[in-house]
Amino acid sequence: MNLLGVTLREIHLVREDLSGSEVQLKNVQNNVNITDINLRGISPNSSDKALVFSFEYKTDYDLSKPKGKSLGKIHFLGEVAFSDKKKAMDKVLKSWKKDKKIDDDVLFPVLQAALNFVNIEAIYLARKVLLPSPIRLPQVKPQKSD
Repeated sequence: MNLLGVTLREIHLVREDLSGSEVQLKNVQNNVNITDINLRGISPNSSDKALVFSFEYKTDYDLSKPKGKSLGKIHFLGEVAFSDKKKAMDKVLKSWKKDKKIDDDVLFPVLQAALNFVNIEAIYLARKVLLPSPIRLPQVKPQKSD
C-alpha cells in the first residue's frame, strides 16, 4: 500500500479554566480509531481509486484534583488515503462493510500514518493553550559516573 496523504477535517481544542482550584494532573489518555473506509477517485480526470480511512483522535487530560474534572481535550477528525491494487482495496472494503474489521497488515500502517501526522499537530496546539504535551517527549538525563 502506498500512502497518498493525511488530512484533517475538524480540530477541536479546549483548555478548561480551573483558576482558584488546586490542579493535579492524573493522566493523559490518547486514542485513535478508524471510523469509516471509502473508495474514492484520486482526481477528477483519472480512473485511479484510493482507499480513504476516516479516523478520530482524542486526547483527554484527566485530573485527580479536582476529582472528576478535565484540564482539557484535543479532538481531531481526519482522513488517511492509501492506494493499492484494486483487488487488495476491494478486499479491505468488503471486510470493513461486513464486520468493521481491518487486517493488521493494513491497519497498522494506516494508524501509524495518522499518528505521525496528528501527534505533531496535538503537541503544537497543546502548547498554544498551555496544556502539557499529549505524548511523552524524550528527556535528557545526566550520565552516571562509576
